[in-house]
Amino acid sequence: MAMPSQSQMVRLMPVRSGYTLLEMLLCMAVLSALSLITMGSVSLEPSEVLYLEEINQLVLEARSAAILLGEEVSITFENKRITNGLTTVKLSKAYMAITGRFTYNGNGHIEKGGTVRFCQHHCYDLIFNVGNGAYRIEKN
Repeated sequence: MAMPSQSQMVRLMPVRSGYTLLEMLLCMAVLSALSLITMGSVSLEPSEVLYLEEINQLVLEARSAAILLGEEVSITFENKRITNGLTTVKLSKAYMAITGRFTYNGNGHIEKGGTVRFCQHHCYDLIFNVGNGAYRIEKN
């Protein structure tokens, strides 16, 4: 009997493409380990979550009041206190590294933007954008 040629042997072997189960499990393990490392540093303490929610609530309350009343409502950040003309909250565990005053006009817009920095366990910037009254909180 004649031996099959090399090109005949290649055709006889099934073509395989893709990953094996072992390769897929290895990739999943590496990705899981990397995500655990990055997610561990992002987690917030429960007191920080409450602290940020309280700040968020005061800002939303001031903007809503400006729109409903059709007049200016100011928010003042100073000496561990936030005042929005309606409510004053004292932040006992936090301190403000940068203070400021922001005013919502009757349409709920801000005419002068700026940043206020709060620090507790971590520092956060409360950034007010000029125009539509939008703001965001960023972790430093």
